[in-house]
Amino acid sequence: MSEQGTGGIESIETTSRQIGIGDSFVAKLKQSGAIIEIPDFESAGVPAMNGTNETGNPYLFEKVRKQPEAPNGYLIGIGAANVFAMLEAFPQGVEPKAIILVDIDPAVVAEGERLIQSFKETPSDPSVRLESWDRIFNPNFPANTTNAIKKYAPLLHKLAREGNLAIIRADFTDPRVVEELVNLPDIHNLNNVIYLSNIADHIWRREIENKNN
Repeated sequence: MSEQGTGGIESIETTSRQIGIGDSFVAKLKQSGAIIEIPDFESAGVPAMNGTNETGNPYLFEKVRKQPEAPNGYLIGIGAANVFAMLEAFPQGVEPKAIILVDIDPAVVAEGERLIQSFKETPSDPSVRLESWDRIFNPNFPANTTNAIKKYAPLLHKLAREGNLAIIRADFTDPRVVEELVNLPDIHNLNNVIYLSNIADHIWRREIENKNN
């Protein structure tokens, strides 16, 4: 059971689930040529994990959870930070089918890949530190990015190990990306959370790159 404030996913279901959705999505985008290569980075010597100034309104998430058509499908979004706070939108006991993340910024994607790899490799025991996260949940900030990763750590461990937590570097507006998103298994029969914060950044970078090419 995950550490909880109010609302959100309370237990990790053990029923049969489709695995490898995220891994398959990444493989198809690689084959299509939509994925942009991530350059090598030099360490700056300063810890900065999933930095963002975004947060969510817990009362909004509460209203979403109570809707007749509350989320029960995918969490799809831009970035590797505040998108995790969107897990608050899923009702208690309901897990996302998969989490699919896309970003145009290579640093964001590199950090997202490192985070996912950490979830795959480290124990889900809350007493074990995951990189720089101390697993201390602060109920005063349930929709904060750092808090969300701590709160939903057991779920994120599970999704990562299932191959249902993935991130790629690509333009979210690329038709090849959109095509694979709309073809995710059973997506049209589910209520999905689509998080488009920073979509303007994708459009801006695309236009700049087009002008430079």
